[in-house]
Amino acid sequence: MAGAFDAEIVQTCVVTLEPFSVRVTDKLDVLFAQPSFFKELTHEAHVDVEEPDGPEPIVNGSIDLGELVAQHLALSLDPYPRKPGVSFESAKPVLASEDGKIKPFADLARLMETKNKS
Repeated sequence: MAGAFDAEIVQTCVVTLEPFSVRVTDKLDVLFAQPSFFKELTHEAHVDVEEPDGPEPIVNGSIDLGELVAQHLALSLDPYPRKPGVSFESAKPVLASEDGKIKPFADLARLMETKNKS
């Protein structure tokens, strides 16, 4: 079975933690086989990442297209999504104290002070 999907999803930027929309388009080409095919296979597993995936089982005479598309969609997503135009260099720098020492938790301390005042 060959097909394609086109999805509009919302991901969270790993730099700014802001949500943003992403369009994901991909093609899929999957082989299916009857359950009897899998009974003939040995239990020894040999995985070669260069070879195409083996066939998927046909369960009770049907194919779950929703599950198939969901799996391929998940594999098509960027695991470290960034909002367009955002880079790690554009992120706010870590605050330093007056003596020049870096204080990585300075922003957190400032937020805690603001929260305690209210």
